Amino acid sequence: MKYRSFLCSFVLVLFLVLSSCSKSNNNSDPGSAQLMVANLIVGTTGIDVTVNGKKLNDAAVTFTNSSGYKSTTAGRGTITIYQANTSNVVLSKEVDFVNGKNYSLLLYDVYTNTKSAFVEDDIITGTPGKSYIRFFNLVSSSTPVKAGTVTVAGFTPIFVNRSYETEATAQANDGYTAISAGTYGLFSVQSSTRNYAKADITFEEGKVYTVVYYTYLTGPPLADALQIYINK
Repeated sequence: MKYRSFLCSFVLVLFLVLSSCSKSNNNSDPGSAQLMVANLIVGTTGIDVTVNGKKLNDAAVTFTNSSGYKSTTAGRGTITIYQANTSNVVLSKEVDFVNGKNYSLLLYDVYTNTKSAFVEDDIITGTPGKSYIRFFNLVSSSTPVKAGTVTVAGFTPIFVNRSYETEATAQANDGYTAISAGTYGLFSVQSSTRNYAKADITFEEGKVYTVVYYTYLTGPPLADALQIYINK
């Protein structure tokens, strides 16, 4: 009788333990990641962004602007881009979000041929007197370019031989480079066929930036420009 009572008690305790473990596993938090989407798609006035069906942006992400960082669940996710306030899908892709990490999705080229690059934003801890920048060439018709700052001392290339990005090259180029913080008279993009410059750019100490060379008119003639996004 005592044996049967002990056995029943043991089975009950085992059941409670297993039940508790099951609930713990079912309620485990996968964590979260941060995603920023930049709209450089020529021909769009605005886009909406969803991850696994959940809308991330509060207002339409208009041309050249970004969504800012939005939290999303870590793990496998399907990012879908829509024309703003419609059900028209511009692009859909599956990506992996790692808990605690930041990412950018760059959308570029023309609406009928939208391309994307999903890159990690590995934010660097600031060094006194430094800013951190990275550069992407998103102009499809460009020859390889070099990009850098212009001061009274001349042009200082920071990034060289940058061809039109694919997702693979963008991921290879997604690291940041340290430069002296301050205001530069020009930030220039140069190649054998063009020379574009943006005046009076300030890179603040401790800040982290993404500099994008992009097309805003497909022409003819081609019209290109620079856009800067703050990652930190």
